[in-house]
Amino acid sequence: MKKIWFILIAPFLLATQCESDEDPVFRTEYYVQNDSTIDLLWITDEDREFLIEAGARQFLSVASDSEAFISPSQSRGLTSLVLYSSTGSDNEVVYSQEDIQDELWTFSSSTTCDAEYVLFITNELLDSNAGF
Repeated sequence: MKKIWFILIAPFLLATQCESDEDPVFRTEYYVQNDSTIDLLWITDEDREFLIEAGARQFLSVASDSEAFISPSQSRGLTSLVLYSSTGSDNEVVYSQEDIQDELWTFSSSTTCDAEYVLFITNELLDSNAGF
């Protein structure tokens, strides 16, 4: 009989244990917003290819920390960013941040613990990055 009571009470006990006052987790997401007139190609370190069409947004990475949001240059999942032109058979590099430059990323916070950094790719940015 004791086992039956334990089986009935165990889910309640476990459910109340999950409602502790834990420290918040700050979640930071990183995106590329393609505001240029050309389609871009992003190739990850794992050789996965993502087409970022003109006008589209592409998720790059996410980071979390118990104390604060993480800037793009401090993110472990975002050590560099290279974008290619998706036209033609050869992938031509059109934008590169070998060392991530925080000042080029736009920060916005949607909630107390969720935020995002967005790199807006424009024709002007591509032109100024030519030849990097």
